[in-house]
Amino acid sequence: MKKIAYLVSHPIQYQAPMLKYIAKNINADFEVLFLSDMSVKGYTDSEFNQRVLWDIPLLEGYNFKFLKTFGFKNKITFFSPVCLNIFSVMKNGNYDYIWLHGWGSINNILAIFFAKKLKIKVLLRGESGIHMPQGSPLKAYFKKIVLNYLFKKVHYFLAIGSMNANFYKFYGVENSKILVMPYAVDNDFFQEKSKFYKGQTEYIKRNLNIECNAKIILYASKLTRRKNSLDLLMAYSKLIKNISQIQPYLLIVGSGELEKELKHHVKKLALSRVKFLGFVNQSELPKYYELCDVFVLPSSAEQWGLVINEVMNHSKPVIISDEVGCGPDLVEDKVNGYIFKCGDIDHLELCLRKTLYDNKNDIKSSSVNLSKINRWSFYEDTQALKIAIGDFL
Repeated sequence: MKKIAYLVSHPIQYQAPMLKYIAKNINADFEVLFLSDMSVKGYTDSEFNQRVLWDIPLLEGYNFKFLKTFGFKNKITFFSPVCLNIFSVMKNGNYDYIWLHGWGSINNILAIFFAKKLKIKVLLRGESGIHMPQGSPLKAYFKKIVLNYLFKKVHYFLAIGSMNANFYKFYGVENSKILVMPYAVDNDFFQEKSKFYKGQTEYIKRNLNIECNAKIILYASKLTRRKNSLDLLMAYSKLIKNISQIQPYLLIVGSGELEKELKHHVKKLALSRVKFLGFVNQSELPKYYELCDVFVLPSSAEQWGLVINEVMNHSKPVIISDEVGCGPDLVEDKVNGYIFKCGDIDHLELCLRKTLYDNKNDIKSSSVNLSKINRWSFYEDTQALKIAIGDFL
């Protein structure tokens, strides 16, 4: 039986259910190697601007070990934490394959070089997309040299989507070495939650003092500048001036550096139907997904946007900027949502108005989201990994 090690910084809430699914459905000895346990113990997230302890199991259903490291234990950087004995870990593990989560860690870079010496094949799954800024011309030039060299040592690239696959191609990777291992969430979990909350929306609205017949716009992400939540607030302010119907609500789920600024604008503009709900943990998010009539992610340079996967499991229309990486794979403009020009508040307001109040479009009742997301799942992830290790059965 082939043996696979997955080297990753720490237990990640999005990945835990995927690792459990893979361990159960792959014909291989599968082990996860963590460099930090910060997410298990709880940590301070600088972007959420608060302490976070996820309320879903992070370590269930798969074999794992925490490696001996030194450096920061509750902060992930390129040089920290570092595992000094990564070579012996790889050698003593007798692995046939080592699967790496990205290349933004000294441990992963070392693992790529050690793998060649130990005759271990490297599988690489990163998040970078061709749509992401590449920096100054000089930085982009040296980056291309480094990545061209590094990528030649990789056996297979496990692309999370189209933007990611095109990124690898830009850096010289052949099509035959790229397998699509989609960036997926626990579809079963979110679809079960959708069924559970479907009959409770009126009760939840009453608890939130939301008018029963009013439309609801939802934002759920970190309140950082890159996420452009202020753009959404400005578009919402324009929207309520351009409609004659019952005014919609804007629910803002999340926390971060922009919270005070957003609240200042809400007060200044007298936006009485904007509600700040603060940080909401993973298991409680589906309540708000089921409540909304449209979900908006207006980010700049968003590598993927897994929150869109989550919302699609609730069959809700989505509006994203053209800089959100999942767009080409998950969002069909004017079919299951809208894609607007990032930073264009007027365009965003128009997309909101069409989604919520244009009776001539069928986006709000579309079933495309659910059928599309069901084909973007842990099953496809596992199939890609099976192909990468030669398990075609």
